Amino acid sequence: MPMSRPRTLGLVGGLAFVAGILALRAVAASQAGHVAPPTRVPLRPDAGGVAATSFVAAETGRHEVRVVIPRSLKAADLAAALGRRPGPAPAGSPPAGSTPTESGPTGAGPAPTFGADATVTRDGAPVATGRLDDDPAPLWDADAVSILAASFDATPGATYAVEVRVTRPAPALAPAAPAVTVGPALALRKDVAFGGAVTRGSLLFGATLLLAAGTIALVAAWVTRAR
Repeated sequence: MPMSRPRTLGLVGGLAFVAGILALRAVAASQAGHVAPPTRVPLRPDAGGVAATSFVAAETGRHEVRVVIPRSLKAADLAAALGRRPGPAPAGSPPAGSTPTESGPTGAGPAPTFGADATVTRDGAPVATGRLDDDPAPLWDADAVSILAASFDATPGATYAVEVRVTRPAPALAPAAPAVTVGPALALRKDVAFGGAVTRGSLLFGATLLLAAGTIALVAAWVTRAR
C-alpha cells in the first residue's frame, strides 16, 4: 500500500533534517583536522638572551624554528633593529628609506643588526643548526615579522630540544616581546588551513541546504495533513 503524501513528505523531511545535522557535526569535527599550532617561547633580544624549549612533533615533514617579532614598534624602528638581510627584500617590508644607512663590509647596504643562532637536537644528537642571517627574506605581515632560524624534518612522536641564542643583541626590540616558535613549516600550515576552510565551507553549505529542505518538507507534510 503506497504511503500518503504527508507521510512521504514527512519521511523525506526527516531524512534531510538528519543528514543536515550530520553534516554540521562533520563541520565541527573538521575543526580538529588542522596542523597543531607552533610551540612558542619568549626570547630576550639582549646580550645573553636564550630561548630553550622541548618540542614533541605531532606531524611529519618539514618543521621550522622561527623568531617572531610582533609589529608593535614603528616600521622604521623595527627595520633599524633588524637591519638589512642578505638577498631580495620580502613583500610587505618597509621601504628602503626606512632601513639603517650605515653600510656593511661590501658597501652593498646596511648589515644585519639583530642576530641569533639556533640548534635542534634529538636525544642529545644534533638534528639541525641555523642562524637568522641565513634567512634572506623574513616574512613581514600585518602582525609580525617572522625570521627563519633553522629547519628540520620531524618524526611524529619524537621529542626535540630547541635552543635559540642571541649573538647580536638588539635591545630596541624588547618592547615588542620577540618569541621563538617551533612547528610545521609555514607553507604546510597555510595549505592545510586553506584546504580545511574549503572543506568546512562545502560541508556548511550542504548542511544549510539539507536543513532548509528538511524544514520545508516537514512543514509541507504538516500543512497537507491538516487539510
